[in-house]
Amino acid sequence: MSVRHWRWKYRLNADLSACLLAIDLERDALAGFVGGVRVPFWHAEHDLSAVHTLDHMIDPSYRRGLGRAGVFSELISRWVGAQFGPGRAGLGFGFPSRANFRVGERVARYRRLMPVTCLVHAGAWQGPCRDAGLEGTLRAELPEDTDELWLRCRARYPMMVARTREYLRWRYEQHPDVDYAFAQVRRGGQLLGLAVVRDGGVADDVVTLMDWLTPPGEPALAAHLAEV
Repeated sequence: MSVRHWRWKYRLNADLSACLLAIDLERDALAGFVGGVRVPFWHAEHDLSAVHTLDHMIDPSYRRGLGRAGVFSELISRWVGAQFGPGRAGLGFGFPSRANFRVGERVARYRRLMPVTCLVHAGAWQGPCRDAGLEGTLRAELPEDTDELWLRCRARYPMMVARTREYLRWRYEQHPDVDYAFAQVRRGGQLLGLAVVRDGGVADDVVTLMDWLTPPGEPALAAHLAEV
C-alpha cells in the first residue's frame, strides 16, 4: 500500500477512519498496525454505524505464529475494545486471511458470516427483453441523485453497506490510484439503477464490477444496466 493510498483511506476520510499502532519504544520502531473505516450500514430497517476493518500489518520480526500471543493478538483485542460497544459501532466486518481469522476468532470473537463468492461472466450478456423506456449511460462522475436511488432501494434489502453518495464518492471518485466508471439506467430522467466498474482488478483482461444498486426482483432493469 502506497503512502498516497494510505492517506486516502485514513486521512482524506479522517472523520470516519481510525488507526491503531503498536510502537516498540525500545527500538523506536513500528511493530504493527490495524486500520479501519466507519461506514454507514443498513440492517433490519434501521441505519447504524459499522466498522470495516481494512488492514492488518505486522513487522515480520514481531510475528510469533498462530499458537502464541503476539503483537497481532494484542492489536486486534484492543481494536475491538476501542471500536465496538455502547456508544460506538454496533457491527464490524472485514475479509481477513485464514491465519488472521484464526487469531481473531480466538482473541476477538471473529465469526464467519458467509463466504466471498467470485462471479465470472464470459461473452455477451443475454438477459431478458430490454425495456424500450430505459436509457443507459456510462459516466466518469457519480450521479447527483444517488441518495434518492438508495432511499428507494434500501427497504428491499435486509442488510448492506448504505450506498449513500457521500460514501460512494469517497470510495470510488476520490480513489487515488484507480479510475472508476459509473453505469446508470434512467426512465424519464429518474435514476433507477447504478453500477460501478473498472478495467482490470482481478485480472488485466477483464472488467470488474465493483458495486451494484438496483431494486431486487426487476430483471429487465438489471439486464439493461449490465449492458451499459
